[in-house]
Amino acid sequence: VACGSRKAASEKGLARLEGKEYVMQDGDVVDFRFNV
Repeated sequence: VACGSRKAASEKGLARLEGKEYVMQDGDVVDFRFNV
C-alpha cells in the first residue's frame, strides 16, 4: 500500500513470487494466483 502499486513494490523487493514450498513467515501478506 505504501508503494502505490504492485509494480513499485516489486521494484523495491517488497513483493515477489514464491513457490509452493515457501514457508510462511509472521507478517506475510498473500495474494493467491490461480487459473480456473
